[in-house]
Amino acid sequence: MLARLPRSTSRRTLALLKVILVSFVALMLLANRFVVEDGNFDVDPPNDIIVVDLGNGKHGGKGLADFMYIDTDELRKPQSIAHQLAGRELKSIETLTLQPWASLTRSLEDEANRFLNYINTIQVKCSDIRNIGKDVFQNIPRNSSWPWKVCYDNTALKHPGRWEDMQCLAYSFGTKSIGRAFDVELSKLGCDVHSFDPSLKTTDNTGADSNIQVHRMSLDWKDTTMRGLRDGTWRTRRLIGIINDLGHRQVDILRADLASSEWKVLENIVTDGTVQRVHQLLIKIYIHWSGFEVTGSEADIVRYWYSILRQLENNGFQLYSVTKDNKSPQRFLGKRRFNASCCYTLCWINKHWNSVLQTK
Repeated sequence: MLARLPRSTSRRTLALLKVILVSFVALMLLANRFVVEDGNFDVDPPNDIIVVDLGNGKHGGKGLADFMYIDTDELRKPQSIAHQLAGRELKSIETLTLQPWASLTRSLEDEANRFLNYINTIQVKCSDIRNIGKDVFQNIPRNSSWPWKVCYDNTALKHPGRWEDMQCLAYSFGTKSIGRAFDVELSKLGCDVHSFDPSLKTTDNTGADSNIQVHRMSLDWKDTTMRGLRDGTWRTRRLIGIINDLGHRQVDILRADLASSEWKVLENIVTDGTVQRVHQLLIKIYIHWSGFEVTGSEADIVRYWYSILRQLENNGFQLYSVTKDNKSPQRFLGKRRFNASCCYTLCWINKHWNSVLQTK
C-alpha cells in the first residue's frame, strides 16, 4: 500500500499516527457511502486496495478524502468500490488510476522491466531537437549526453507557423549550473523565462538577462513553507498556484529537476489537470530510491511510478526524448540491477495542446 510520510524527521512519528487514525476513519466511511455527482449510493467494504490520501483536509468535516488511488485490478470485481466508482466523477476528489500489475506474480523484476522499457520507448518523432544550454555550459563531462532537449519541430508541435515566431513562456525549476545555462540560452532564443530557485538570497535581476525573472520559490505538490540550514526560509507552491499567481494561462516549456520530489509533483499535476496547461514537459526522474512520501514494497513503488507516467500519457503527453545519466550512480531502488541508472531526463510533447498564444 502506498502512503504519505512527512519529509521532516522530527514530525514523522506524530504524522504517521495521525495518518493511521484518520485512515481508519476514512476507510470506515468508504465502506458505507460515497457522495458522487449523481447522488448517493451504498457500497460494500473494500476487499483489496483503494489507498486514501488524506491531503490537506480541504473537505472539512464532510468525511471525504481529498485524494484516492483506484486499483485497476479491482475494477474487474463487480462488488468492489473501484468498480462502482468507474466512470463517475467524484466531487472535488482527485484520483490516480493504478495500472494493472505487470504479471500475476507481482514481482519487482516484471514491474521494473515494464517501467524501464516504457521510459526508453520514444512515442513521437521530433525532427528538430535542440540541446538548450549546452553551448552556454562550459563543464560538460566527456562522453555525457546533454539532458535538456527542446523540440522545435512544427509538425510535432502542431504549430501552423514557425515555433520561433510564437511567443514563448518557460518555467525552469531546480536551477543549478546546468539549469541556469538552460535558462540563459532559452531567453536568448526569445523565451520569457521564469526561473525558480529557493537557494537565492535575492531575486534582484540586475545584470541578468531581461527575459529571465527569478523567483525564490520551489515547485512542490503542496503549498507550505520550508526551512533550510543554509538557505533560510522559502515557499513551496503547487504548479496551479504558481501559474495563477503569475497571471499566466499556459506554459510552453516546463523544465524541472526536483531531486526526488518529481513523483509527487507529477501525481499532483496530472490528477488536478494542471498538466494540460503545459506544452513541453522536461523532467529529470530519480529512481535510486522511492522518492519523497512514496512507500510500499519495491514492486508497489515501481507500479506507482509507471501508473503516473501512463496517466500522463492519457492526458496527451508523448515522449520525444530520453537521456540516461551514465555519470551518476547506476542504481535502481538502492541496488545495481536491471542495467538502470539512478536518473533519466524525460521530455514530452502535449498532443492535446491548444495554444492561446499569438505570434510576436
